[in-house]
Amino acid sequence: MRRSFIGLLCVWLWLSKLMRMETSVVGEEPPEAGISIVKGRFAYTSYDAGFESVWSSPQISPSRDSVSLALDRSSGAGFRSKKAYLYGFFSASIKLPDNYYSAGVVTTFYISNAELHPKEHDEVDFEFLGRVHGEKYVLQTNMYMRGNTSIGREQRTRLWFDPSKEAHSYSILWTPQHIVYFVDDVPIRELVQDHKLHQIYPSRPLHVYGTIWDGSSWATNGGKDKVDYTFSPFVATYMNFVLSGCVEKNGDEFKNCSSDKHMISKVTGKLPPSLTQSQTESMHWVQHHYMTYNYCEDYDRYPKPLPECQRKNSKRNKDEL
Repeated sequence: MRRSFIGLLCVWLWLSKLMRMETSVVGEEPPEAGISIVKGRFAYTSYDAGFESVWSSPQISPSRDSVSLALDRSSGAGFRSKKAYLYGFFSASIKLPDNYYSAGVVTTFYISNAELHPKEHDEVDFEFLGRVHGEKYVLQTNMYMRGNTSIGREQRTRLWFDPSKEAHSYSILWTPQHIVYFVDDVPIRELVQDHKLHQIYPSRPLHVYGTIWDGSSWATNGGKDKVDYTFSPFVATYMNFVLSGCVEKNGDEFKNCSSDKHMISKVTGKLPPSLTQSQTESMHWVQHHYMTYNYCEDYDRYPKPLPECQRKNSKRNKDEL
């Protein structure tokens, strides 16, 4: 009887430890970036006003201001902005699937013109890679330019919070000068336009997308851990949309947007044209503490470094494109 009691006590202590781990802070937060990125700068766009279903409507559950996407054995799902934009600021608050096991599940928020230019498209991605229980979600950022999908520019970051517990904002700032990825108010990656390589920098209108799908072949631990549909459905919820960019009006505004600094400033919420010192320091901190993969440092994959990597100094802070 005594042994049974001790055994039950050990099990209880072990379960209590697991519960504390699940509810504990995931990681140290980065230093303040000093600038509010979304609040006070942009009006939210309702899902109904800004987006439409493009893939598996039965798996999409929209309301006026939010939308949930589900992945199960039958299908994943996706939506797209009704308009294409040239430069601007695009954001959504996303709550990722909170299933006990979500390995292989890929949830995305990105800008792309694959439908407009199917053979030479541009794409700027947030990709959230599902996890085995006990591991952290991995956020992968990536960029493809002019349809060259054989050259990926991936960086992977383990977030300092659990993105399945509550919604956090994920934003893309795209101007003629740079592209910045933000998590909440924190910049995590900057891709700087280098005019010597201007031919590969995204400079054509893009749609905004959100999707969820099965990435078993690669997403979690290199494809070792695949989607297990006994844990489905896997549901991601998107809300607090921002769609602020130049849109075509009589064929003129796209052209003006490329050269009009006032218009660029307007559609990007008057954010500074370059990262501030506080933002840069915050970005460096995240990259130092939470980045787990950087394509520029993958010499097995790219024995000859990509052009922007050749010009990088020893600090892994940005890509010069």
